[in-house]
Amino acid sequence: MPFFQGAHNFVIHGATMNDSAVQNNNTVHNTFVPSTDAGKDARPLRSDSMVEKQVSDQERKRLTGFFSVIHQIYTLFLLRLPNLYLSRVERLSGQATLAGGSLLVMAQTYPSTSGKDFLNRLSELETNIREPNDTYKLPVSYLNLGIKWRGFVDSLLQEWQTLNIISALLVPGILTIFQINGATNDPVTRYLAFWSLISALMSLLYGCLFIIQFSQMKKTTIGIEWMTEALEQYDVKQFWALDVMLALPAIWLAWSILAFIVCIMTFLWRAGPVPPESFNSPTSMVLGFRIFVSSVLGVGFAYTASVFYTFRRYGVNLDVVIAKRLEDAMSGKNQDNIKQ
Repeated sequence: MPFFQGAHNFVIHGATMNDSAVQNNNTVHNTFVPSTDAGKDARPLRSDSMVEKQVSDQERKRLTGFFSVIHQIYTLFLLRLPNLYLSRVERLSGQATLAGGSLLVMAQTYPSTSGKDFLNRLSELETNIREPNDTYKLPVSYLNLGIKWRGFVDSLLQEWQTLNIISALLVPGILTIFQINGATNDPVTRYLAFWSLISALMSLLYGCLFIIQFSQMKKTTIGIEWMTEALEQYDVKQFWALDVMLALPAIWLAWSILAFIVCIMTFLWRAGPVPPESFNSPTSMVLGFRIFVSSVLGVGFAYTASVFYTFRRYGVNLDVVIAKRLEDAMSGKNQDNIKQ
């Protein structure tokens, strides 16, 4: 907002004013202060609204910096593994946008107005099932994306299967710790083994869930909608996003291995050739370990609930969204809402 408006938007250039005129002008417009030296322009003072705006901007910057630090700490706890999966999805996002636009253009020329029929027709064309006089051809961008999307899903499934094998082999080794006298008597070694065991089991759980879900998502149309929706809703400052979900099996397995290594080293340094019958550990330390292990399990359940909530949009629900978007394109409605 300008400082000077209307009749008060003036500048003194060497002119003299009587005291009453100066007093009246200062009373009417507080932000105007006449210059005491002749020939100098009057300079406005900052209004209260500007000061309040600067204070609010400073507070907003402090909050932004605080949440940025919190997110960096959270990313470190995730071992920065989500970035590896996000980069792989971003490499396909550009092709998904191009293929989606080509698909919508093709849908507008389709004789039917049923999105479900068009999806069935796409499935037939992808498997080369067509009539003799059929002239429909799939766009090259759509075919290329289909090949890369299925390769991406297959690579994810193979990774999760490998992680599940490692977790399954790690669980018996962790259980062996509980059969050693020196380890069972030491609360530090015992609770580190509990931490490692819970992390390995959570990694197994996430791997199984993802293998079951993503093995049914190899259609190209599902890949286009999945990548478009995931990247549009993605925010780097969110605690639950696409990259975090995909990296869950690797994150929990990595923490399980780290906890198991610490457990072994603790047993190495705390237990002698003849381990004592019991270790004198403070009650507060034992309680702290119990709270920590329980908190780890609680975090695992929270992630599991987030995974199930995200999976609600996949499968049949995702097919319904795709069919509705195609029907809008074929009927010429809501063209502004079509993702191109």
